[in-house]
Amino acid sequence: MKFRRPIPLYKEMKYKTLVKKSNRTNQNQHEHERTGTNKDQSQTTPLYTDLKMNINHIKQTLGNSSDIVIRDFQAGENGTIHMAVFYTDGLADKTFIQDFLLKTLMTEIRTANLESNSLNLLHVYDLLKDRSIPVEEIKGISDFDQLFFHGLSGDTIILINGYSKALAVGSRGWAERGVQEPSSESVVRGPRDGFSETLRINTALIRRRIKDPNLSPLI
Repeated sequence: MKFRRPIPLYKEMKYKTLVKKSNRTNQNQHEHERTGTNKDQSQTTPLYTDLKMNINHIKQTLGNSSDIVIRDFQAGENGTIHMAVFYTDGLADKTFIQDFLLKTLMTEIRTANLESNSLNLLHVYDLLKDRSIPVEEIKGISDFDQLFFHGLSGDTIILINGYSKALAVGSRGWAERGVQEPSSESVVRGPRDGFSETLRINTALIRRRIKDPNLSPLI
């Protein structure tokens, strides 16, 4: 009759220590996956101070998406303030952007002396945020994750050359007409949206569900 050889005490303690460390590592890994607090996920790319670099980064990330609109222009008394707006066609209210926001940025504040000595203590960024754009929803952003989230949600992003931060102006106004439940493919659970005959409404419908910069509809 054979007997199992007893395990030395120090080896047994070492084995238990390794098991505890392994369990603790697995728990931490599951916690990171659940909360999304991995170091790689927490790293974000800040905005550049150069406007052209910001525009190039947006174009490179979103690709040649047909529903992405970027409009750059000059503002200020002498047109020395270089700005740009970025929004998603189909998710943003184009009437609000063209008749109000762009008119304010390109026409009304062009007559304002933004470069005067009296405004040295008040930066252009703060001037636009606190005095020039009378809207209820306006938020400062400082990285591209926030920029893409707001831009792909229907907000309009205002970028200013020389500033590593931007403004997200609430301009959501997607079309609701024509999006109905498909009669031949009804479901019990989940969204009951169906494509319509209008292409831009369809791309806006997809953007509302998938706010991912890697989504690039080509037409």
